[in-house]
Amino acid sequence: IGTVVPPNPERYVLSFGLDGRIAAQLDCTRAMATWQASSQSATGGSLTIVGGPMTRAMCGPGAMDTRIASDFGRIRSYTLQGGRLFLALEADAGVYEFRSTED
Repeated sequence: IGTVVPPNPERYVLSFGLDGRIAAQLDCTRAMATWQASSQSATGGSLTIVGGPMTRAMCGPGAMDTRIASDFGRIRSYTLQGGRLFLALEADAGVYEFRSTED
């Protein structure tokens, strides 16, 4: 319950490739994953992410790298709104919010 913001949120970047791959920078950790989406509207739809290899760097206090990487498999849908990407977890377990790096 509530909002959790990691220190240095600018160090959390997801890059979705057209080839179905994700390159993720999660604080000091790098991870790879694959994705598949099915749009249900102009701004959202279902999303499946399968985690892949990741570095095991030791990030600082409060880092959410391992938490986000382990939640990849629990993401069920996405919404795009106002330059932000919202990734909703299964069973209303939470929502991750990322903003566009192009802003």
